[in-house]
This record gives sequence, C-alpha cells and structure tokens, in this order.
Amino acid sequence: MTKTRVQLKEGGEVEALEFIAWKDDRREFYARPRNGKPRVFTLAPSLPRGATWGREPFPECAPVEIVPCRLMPPPCRESAAAWRATLEVGAWAESWEAVYMAAHRQGLHLTKADDKELRKRLAAFIDADHDDPLPEITPEMVRRDFGGIRNAYLVETWARDSGRDLGAMAEERGRFRRWLEDHAGERALIRDKKTRTRREGLIPLKFHDDAPRLLALAAAVRFRVEFEDGSSAWLTDCPPPRVELRPEERKEMRELGFETGRERSIRKARAKGGKATTKAKDALTMKAIGDEVRAGVAKGQSRNAAGARAAKLAEDRYGLTITPRTAINYEERTRDP
Repeated sequence: MTKTRVQLKEGGEVEALEFIAWKDDRREFYARPRNGKPRVFTLAPSLPRGATWGREPFPECAPVEIVPCRLMPPPCRESAAAWRATLEVGAWAESWEAVYMAAHRQGLHLTKADDKELRKRLAAFIDADHDDPLPEITPEMVRRDFGGIRNAYLVETWARDSGRDLGAMAEERGRFRRWLEDHAGERALIRDKKTRTRREGLIPLKFHDDAPRLLALAAAVRFRVEFEDGSSAWLTDCPPPRVELRPEERKEMRELGFETGRERSIRKARAKGGKATTKAKDALTMKAIGDEVRAGVAKGQSRNAAGARAAKLAEDRYGLTITPRTAINYEERTRDP
C-alpha cells in the first residue's frame, strides 16, 4: 500500500498514512494511519477565476507527499505602522499582496536595527555603475524602496532566517506556471478556418513570468502535492482531514474491503452464531442508523419510509432487528445539538 506523507502546517508534524483510494471526483481521497480509521482528505487545486480544467489537475496515481509551499516571498513595507495603514485602508501596492496576506498572513517591514545594513547597501548601490546620474538619495527614500534596496534586503533576510532558497522558489513558480498552462484554459468561441464556423472550445492559459494574474495565483498557493508518477500539483488549501465518514463513504469503504472495528466485531459475532444485537446497541451504531433516517428524509422520503429503510439496513449491516419507530427514535436521539 502506498505511503502518503502529509504536513499541514509549516514546521508542523509530518504524518505517514496509507493511501486507500481516490473518490470519484478525484478531489478527495481516503487514507488512514497504520491500523487506524480511514479519513477523507480534500485537495483544492489552484485555478484562475473564469478558467476551467482542460485536463484533470491530479493524476490517477496516489499522492505520496503533501507539504506547505510558498511560491512568493512576503510583501514589504517601511514600518509596522505602514502595514497597519495598508490593512486598515486596503491600499495595496500590487494586487498579489492582498492575496498573499489572506493566504499566509505574513508581511515584512523594517525596524530601527536595520538602518546600518541599509546604509551599507545604499553605499554599494551608489558606487555601482549606472546609465543615468543618480538623484540625491535620502534614507527615507531607501526606506520606501528606492532602487529596490529595501525589498531586496528584507526578502533576503527572511529567506535566510526561514531556510528558504529564493532561486528554488522562482524555479518552482515557473513549474507552477507550466502546470497551469498544461491543465487549464478559458472557454471561448473558436473559428474553424475550414468550415468558417465558430464552435465553443478551450483556449489554453498563457502567462509571462511577471503577469499580475500569475503573481496573484502564485501568492495564493499554500501546498504542493507530489504523486507516485513524479508529477506535482499546487493547492490553495488542504484542510485537516475529515474523520467522521458519511453513510455513503462508509459503504464505499466496505466495498473497498475496509470495516470499522464495530462492524468487524459484529461480523465475527454473527459468523460464530452469537448474538451481536446487544453489543451493537451503542452510540455509534445508533448514530449510523439515525444518519440513514436523516439521509432518507433529505431525499424526500417520509419519516416512516426512511425509518423502515433504516431498520432494514440495520438488520443487513449490524444484525439488529428493530422497528421503523426505533430507527426514528435513534435519529431523534443522535441529532446534532
């Protein structure tokens, strides 16, 4: 069974799981810790607004690693006060900055301790060859990023302190761009030169490296997924796994050969000819039967019809002989508060 390593927080714990299977939409998959219960992981691939997938963003093979990812360094300001003003007013220098702050909640700014290094960098900047004469440069101009001095210093310091490679980050941003261009497109009317008619088709996405739209997409990326076939994909989100499986998911797990501990004990008891009824009448089984009643009502069945169906399923799955009224009682007792 394929091992899937998952890290959902920068610097957080890496969990090793056993991959079970993709769900039909190939946006969610089942995995479990060794000898643990199956969980459902949801992957949200990056996709521009208005675009659609021309190819599936994820291959059919198993994901082997999900890790936090950043394709851009944080945006910069001259002071903490400048950041407060930006956040209060929403006056962003570039559109990707707002996206980055929403995704990563991190921005960089200068402090008094940075003045010495800024003076050194300014001196080196003045000593370098320039095509045009330089104006008189004040410290305040540098703090406002004249010549890119401030941003370069803050970003390099951030990369060093966080152990990141800015060159590798730029290279991965290029791979992200190519992945989007290979998998996504925008619907449009395409003219057929032979028939001189128009048909609806998909125009592949194309970006240049510094396109504002691409930078905003890169700023929103939070995770990278690596797959068994060596391919990669990028995500805007990968929330904590869902551990409470829905009735249809539990059914799918049984079809794949997985059982809960309760289901296994009931099956073994029935195989021995014993009565599993008493053991099965616990909170978990009551909730499962109640879930079936709720699912039936949600599909438009009457409560009595849904109770009758749940009672039959209780006998088939758990060896329980109950009345429809009992199934309805289970639904009422296990409702969320």
